[in-house]
Amino acid sequence: MEKKVLIIIVLLIISTVLAIGLFYQSVTNENSMTEESEKHDHAAEMAEGYYFCPMHPDVIDQEAGSCPMCDMDLVFVEGEHNHDEEGEYVCPMHPDVLETSPGNCPVCGMKLIEKEV
Repeated sequence: MEKKVLIIIVLLIISTVLAIGLFYQSVTNENSMTEESEKHDHAAEMAEGYYFCPMHPDVIDQEAGSCPMCDMDLVFVEGEHNHDEEGEYVCPMHPDVLETSPGNCPVCGMKLIEKEV
């Protein structure tokens, strides 16, 4: 009987330690994602210009390179990217993720929804 009680106590301690560890990890991940999104100033970056893929206009970058979908060279456009002309789609879980066409969130994979004005 004492052996069963000892096993139950050990299992409860292990479960508690695991639960605390998982909780700490989830809180740490949320804080780091919030800090990254606060540092990112989308409007300031787009003021000088941006690169986009002619075949996939939703692929936008700050540096020259190639499109991850079709491997075409990205084309430079001067000035700020205007989302209002095309419409905006936002991730329900990550409101800092804005796209110009429907698709999936690059952070969590959820379906983007049209942003309400």
